[in-house]
Amino acid sequence: MKTTLLKLTVSLLLIMGIQKVNAQEGIQWLTSYDSATNLAKKENKPILLFFHGSDWCPPCIRMQREVFGNDTFVNYSTSRLIFLDVDFPRKKKISEEQLKHNQELKKKFGLPEEFTQGYPQVVIIDSHGKVLYQEKGYSGEGNGKLIGIIETVKLK
Repeated sequence: MKTTLLKLTVSLLLIMGIQKVNAQEGIQWLTSYDSATNLAKKENKPILLFFHGSDWCPPCIRMQREVFGNDTFVNYSTSRLIFLDVDFPRKKKISEEQLKHNQELKKKFGLPEEFTQGYPQVVIIDSHGKVLYQEKGYSGEGNGKLIGIIETVKLK
């Protein structure tokens, strides 16, 4: 009886987790570089880092909606990439530890200290941290451009 109840509970939790991911645009955004690289090594996938200001940067918000929130992009990319959210919000609170982590990533990948221009930035790396692609800004080109880049990166 306990085993059956445990299996049922685990199944329900998994279903609820899947529904939560689907409700959040279908992309599971990690926030830890170490977790992302460990998962990337395990699954043999590149990592897409999304450097942005989720609550103040208009091009970042637009990219989040038009690319990462697009069903075509989600369906194409979620089986091909690990996603790492590197957010620098102004109104929304994140922990000091997360902010320090994100600032270290900003420095590691050569982004400017201040968010003045050129954001968002998308960086695609292999599981060992080697940069495969990096681009700043978003001018509304939709998801087709990024899908093409991902396809090219996966072929290397």
